[in-house]
Amino acid sequence: LAEGWRLRGAVLDGVPGDPERPKVTTVELGDGDGALLVAEIDREAAGYRFVLGHWRFTTTFDDLARVDAAGDPLRRRGTHGTYAFVEGGLWQASTGPRRLTGVARIGFASPDVNPVERTLRLGLVLHSPFTEAGEDQLGIAFATYRNGEPYRRGAAARRETLLRSETNVELTWRVGVTDWLTLQPNLQWVRDPGSVDGVEDAWVVGLRFEVGGASH
Repeated sequence: LAEGWRLRGAVLDGVPGDPERPKVTTVELGDGDGALLVAEIDREAAGYRFVLGHWRFTTTFDDLARVDAAGDPLRRRGTHGTYAFVEGGLWQASTGPRRLTGVARIGFASPDVNPVERTLRLGLVLHSPFTEAGEDQLGIAFATYRNGEPYRRGAAARRETLLRSETNVELTWRVGVTDWLTLQPNLQWVRDPGSVDGVEDAWVVGLRFEVGGASH
């Protein structure tokens, strides 16, 4: 639109590919699949990036809580949501490559057909925490999602108890071991997995690696 401003949009098939053959690349615009429409505005200024976006799915969905006289879920045409995030530098060492960057993201979705109504994500990355080469990164992230009231009411009607939210905290370290090998171990703590009442908190350990520039 202008210097530092961008406007993006996308129109996507609501059900990409062929669900019956997930390993085969196909272009199949099925009747009733609907379309996923996305638009966002992007602003870069003073070392920060600000994004505001909106999406809409045009097909028909079952209502998560309301039913008709026969007890079947009411049908709703379309669903939508809005998201925003900001990312950029927070601190820079006076000498050397060491610096701190951060990101914050929030999202909202229509709760009548979407189980998750709100999300919040925060992240910090310290570049070159242990070396001066500028090749390692230490990151910590926090994410939580909140279930919508219609989803919880629907679960209660089925005699299921759902908590309001699930929370995830992740610690990760990305380091170049050799010229051709990069490792990124991560440790996650999940509070109230699946937001199901009575499920114990979980610990998750993972490892991502890159060989010759290809990540796995």
